[in-house]
Amino acid sequence: MKLVFAFLIALLLFAAPTMLQAQDCTLPEVITVQTQAATLTVVPVGSVDVADAASAREAADTQVTAEANVLSGPGSGFAQVGTLTSGQTIRVDASNCTGQWLRTVLENGQVGWVSANYLEELSAEVTLPVANADTPLYAAMQAMTLQLTADAASCSDDSLHGVLLQVPAAADPVPVQVNGIDMVIGGTVYVGLTADGTQTAAVLAGHARITDGDLSVAMDTGMQAFIALNAQEASSPSMHIAPFAAADVANLPLYVLPEAVDELAGLADDDPYIVGQAACRVISNLPDNLCPLHFVNRDGDAIVQMDVELVSAPYGEWSDSTHENPPILQGDNVSGMIAWNPTCSLGPACFIGPVVWSITLTDAAGNVSEPFEASFNCVDS
Repeated sequence: MKLVFAFLIALLLFAAPTMLQAQDCTLPEVITVQTQAATLTVVPVGSVDVADAASAREAADTQVTAEANVLSGPGSGFAQVGTLTSGQTIRVDASNCTGQWLRTVLENGQVGWVSANYLEELSAEVTLPVANADTPLYAAMQAMTLQLTADAASCSDDSLHGVLLQVPAAADPVPVQVNGIDMVIGGTVYVGLTADGTQTAAVLAGHARITDGDLSVAMDTGMQAFIALNAQEASSPSMHIAPFAAADVANLPLYVLPEAVDELAGLADDDPYIVGQAACRVISNLPDNLCPLHFVNRDGDAIVQMDVELVSAPYGEWSDSTHENPPILQGDNVSGMIAWNPTCSLGPACFIGPVVWSITLTDAAGNVSEPFEASFNCVDS
């Protein structure tokens, strides 16, 4: 017995260093970004290179040629937010679509626009990005690129390669851009990359809005976007939304984030959701118009009813409607695109829009979605 006990002690002492070494991982890097709206926490995960894409954007210094007002947007109708004096040097980082207004940041951090008539002409080699009053001004690492690597070390699961993004729950949402995909994040999101060129975005807590082309989707906790970065056919949707499973987000280094996250909290939500709609044109007096709606329904119960109520229209007569068993155009009962077949009549007009509707979905279990505002323009062809 003593020999067996001594053997077990020796075995434990021999094995102990190996077990400690297996758990001795390097903590993930935590990057703190101070944006105009709130603090953004960025945590690279797995074998991925994260590079700043904001600081590298074109910008140039120019001199003010006469006293000028700084406005909140690119046009004389916007509110004044500051004043520039003749001879002052400012840095401009964007222009409007005509090039007649240039964007700058004042000393107090206020973003403003100045008429090009009051500024020295920029060098022909400078090409500023085009922006409008709502285009975000990205801080360093608020816009980024992700790229898979073969040799980066991580404590996370081998299948997870991307970046964790967190905005404090009580803060205003923060605009972020990852590989050219625009997001507005109010909570915690994991953005991942796969070997086939797909970028994912899973909302672990809070909410996020993701825009790809003319499709903008509003996602809640428990939802995940799949975006084909290498989409070859413009006619096929490059983004779809689905609920994620626990295995999709297992082993993420959530413990390094400033705020605790329960990544499984959204997995018990059985209500259907309409998450987005691409721009839609409805041809007058045509019976087979189609405006697809993107939806998520975690429990997979069949969608048995769609209720459509008018919210607003410039003019004309419009009627509410109920549609039984609306067909699914793409995907299945869990997620995809569902058919909305609106009709309109222009009468003597040549255009009516936007016509805004509130739409809800009901599944076979009686779960009803939150109202979603969808819209279309009524046209003659």
